[in-house]
Amino acid sequence: MTNDIGELQRMLAQAEADRDVLAAEVKAWREANAAAKDRAGQLAIYLIKADWSISKVGAALNRTVSSGALQRAKEAK
Repeated sequence: MTNDIGELQRMLAQAEADRDVLAAEVKAWREANAAAKDRAGQLAIYLIKADWSISKVGAALNRTVSSGALQRAKEAK
């Protein structure tokens, strides 16, 4: 370890610069993480809507098939 004040000041300045770079990286990561969480929430909503639509279409298809089977049964009588 050096006792040279100039060298210690240079090391301190470098450590502060490194800290500032790391702080900026952490801030950017946190912002990206928040954006990703927001996007994940939006995608979850779309998934719920898609699931609901699939259920609705499936129910309509079942009614159509059942209705067709009922109609064929009536015609067969």
